[in-house]
Amino acid sequence: MPVSREGHFPTLEEAESNLIRKALDQTGGSRTAAAQLLGIHPSTLWRKLRDFDTEIPL
Repeated sequence: MPVSREGHFPTLEEAESNLIRKALDQTGGSRTAAAQLLGIHPSTLWRKLRDFDTEIPL
């Protein structure tokens, strides 16, 4: 995970959000395929998306 401009590592939530965003990009927005790519259950991905307070478009 890249270090931010301020010279510190991203928070766990930031890193997780970035990985989810990349997985969604790679799967054309398919949440089911993104969950498979990430190795998590689709309901786990949906919960994480909800918990990010729409930081990632639903």
